[in-house]
Amino acid sequence: MKVVVKRIPEEAVDLSGSLRMANITAEEFIELSKREELQKLIAKILNVSLENVDVFTAMNSKGEFLDVRYSAHGSPYYQPEKLNGKLSEHQTEVRHNLLMQS
Repeated sequence: MKVVVKRIPEEAVDLSGSLRMANITAEEFIELSKREELQKLIAKILNVSLENVDVFTAMNSKGEFLDVRYSAHGSPYYQPEKLNGKLSEHQTEVRHNLLMQS
């Protein structure tokens, strides 16, 4: 496993979007490279560079859920409503890419 530490500005955290997934743990999310897949998918959906997307929290939540926090920016950072709205519009694609592949 490779760990990458990257400093992100407070604005990235303040303006982050969130995603809740079922039937996957934080450990599986990391081990199966789902973080990278999600980062690529967000970049594609928002039409931004991969370097402008940060997936920075993956935490097991109540029951069988995984909560993920992410941010994206062009200039400036996108608002959480835009991030969550765009991913919601593409929820079938997100589900397929993150939960169907291993």
